[in-house]
Amino acid sequence: MRIIFLDIDGVLNNAKSNEESLTFPCIDEVNLRHLKHVIEATGARVVLTSTWKEDYQEDEAVRRFLEDRLPICGVTEDRILDRGKGILAYLSAHPGVKSYVILDDELFDYVECELMDYLVRTFYDCGLTEMDAERAIRILGRLN
Repeated sequence: MRIIFLDIDGVLNNAKSNEESLTFPCIDEVNLRHLKHVIEATGARVVLTSTWKEDYQEDEAVRRFLEDRLPICGVTEDRILDRGKGILAYLSAHPGVKSYVILDDELFDYVECELMDYLVRTFYDCGLTEMDAERAIRILGRLN
């Protein structure tokens, strides 16, 4: 199984889309298209690391909104600054994960947890770009 550990703010939305949106949840369609390209090329599933995971777990409308767009298979269990530790705990509990990538616009504890080789760092001003998506595909490995 291939996993995308996904932050949303700064990855699937950006400064412009958040400024233009009058409602929550807000996703930029271009950023989403880049993520879907990664999913199609690799067969990866999504695990939420984002603060959105609380809304995903508690708000049926947010859950439907995200599941209509992404193949979500779970969330990490961690405090906000311990995302790396949450990812390591998820990997330990799911030994069938063959490869993974982290999509995030922040560094959190990824250096401390030795996860930098798996991080594709995006930027809040633009979110997930085509170049970021291609790097994520290289890390995950393409489907045959």
